[in-house]
Amino acid sequence: AAEPARLVDGQRGPGPLVLPTIVFAQFAGTSLWFAPNAVVAQIEGFGGSELSILTSLVQVGFVAGTFLLSVFGVTDRVSAPILFGVMSLIGAGCNALCLASNNFVFWAVMRTLVGVCLAGIYPVGMRVAASQYPSGLGARLGVLVGALCLGTAFPWLVRGSTTQGLPYAATLAAVSGLACLGGIALPAVVLPRGTHAAAFWAFLQCSNPREGTTPPKKLEVGGAALREILSEAGFRAAALGYFGHMWE
Repeated sequence: AAEPARLVDGQRGPGPLVLPTIVFAQFAGTSLWFAPNAVVAQIEGFGGSELSILTSLVQVGFVAGTFLLSVFGVTDRVSAPILFGVMSLIGAGCNALCLASNNFVFWAVMRTLVGVCLAGIYPVGMRVAASQYPSGLGARLGVLVGALCLGTAFPWLVRGSTTQGLPYAATLAAVSGLACLGGIALPAVVLPRGTHAAAFWAFLQCSNPREGTTPPKKLEVGGAALREILSEAGFRAAALGYFGHMWE
């Protein structure tokens, strides 16, 4: 069997299973994004208005989650593969809990939490890929974005996998199960063999087991910090471009 990746201070490159695993995990995790959109017509009492609110709340949760991860420097404080796995499992759980009730408020809360968890899936998966492939990253990120597109469309494929259409409970359960698989697979393959327990324990202690790293200070949010961040021309161009993409 191929040995999982081991990348420490650039001395050893990722193994052959790493990129396919990251792609699969990204596909699996992002399948949570629009799961209700594929099944809302099957749920009694839910219609277009409810779907619009649920879709928006996922985006609100995603924005809130990415903001908090950035402000507190979470991906620098803990192992990114472990963070990806934990958020995938929590997101899958929140998605599955929607099966417990057809109460719209309950769904709204669960889907907002799914959005928060997606902040630890989509961008953190990109972070994992970037750390594993410091060169030749562009083409690999393109594959990851393709996995994102396929993942967000996956619930429709599941629902339409039979001529009668699967019940919404089966679709949501399948999506949650897939997200769990991705959340387990990524840290299992990406982290060096024998380090998984230590990495998870360090995650619980909010520390990063990487050698020679110092946890960052919490980001100071304010006018001065924003001016400093936006003073970087390259970052400013990338951020504005991505803002346009996300707005669209």
